[in-house]
Amino acid sequence: MRKTDLAWVAGLVNGEGCISGTRGGTITLQIAMCDPWCLWRVQRIFPLGHMSPWFKVLNRRPFRRWSVSGANALRVINLLRPWLSPVKIADFAYAQILAPNAGKGNYAVRVVGRRRTCVHGHTYTKANTIWST
Repeated sequence: MRKTDLAWVAGLVNGEGCISGTRGGTITLQIAMCDPWCLWRVQRIFPLGHMSPWFKVLNRRPFRRWSVSGANALRVINLLRPWLSPVKIADFAYAQILAPNAGKGNYAVRVVGRRRTCVHGHTYTKANTIWST
């Protein structure tokens, strides 16, 4: 991954991107554009993201969205950080306040009865789970 590619993606994030967090615990980075070529290039640079189908809003051109969330979003944002504007860095800081446990495991888990593993077979531990009764 070249620094010029990272700077190019950071420019897209500064102009067309959104960094957000949810109170439930995830951070998301999204870029929405009408030009799919730019998003395909972002997807080639960061293959861990997801490209949405076309969206159509009344009286506007159709657009697509590239997004990445959770631990992958943290990785991407930290790689882009040297080129991000102060506004986007502030958005990231606020997202980290909303979602302090983002990227640190599955914190949206409800343990019911005697089940002690997730649907993928991973054991619930105090380090990766918030226990509920």
